[in-house]
Amino acid sequence: MILAKRCGGGLVTNDDLMRWIGDLPESWTPPAELAGPTKSTLVNLVILILVSPFTSNAVNERAAMLLAEKERFTTWFLVEAKARLNERRLLELSELSGRLVEPCWTAWSRFVALFGPGKGGPSGADYQVLFDAFQRSADGYRELRT
Repeated sequence: MILAKRCGGGLVTNDDLMRWIGDLPESWTPPAELAGPTKSTLVNLVILILVSPFTSNAVNERAAMLLAEKERFTTWFLVEAKARLNERRLLELSELSGRLVEPCWTAWSRFVALFGPGKGGPSGADYQVLFDAFQRSADGYRELRT
């Protein structure tokens, strides 16, 4: 059975969507640490950052700015995108937005690994790597809205 919906000026069938989903590259699977307490992997990452003994005001501020940009994307997606874009584009946006968490998680994991017995802690360059990952992801959420 083929079901079709007309959205945002494009006719998309369920078969089209399933073919497109099958053609997507493998997506990132978030680690167990990001599975809760909320449904959002980014919110869960920000919570981990905020409660970490390894964080600083500068790290917290940048994590909060990243979260704010993600929430702007979410609001736009729910209010504007769903009203005017077809299902394929909505799925694509959802997939792409989910992938923006991975570089932040990777940078945060590497940053935290610099602490501990016998480790000197992060340098200014290590902080910059973390900040750059947050900024690139925030820019990505902004870009998806345009």
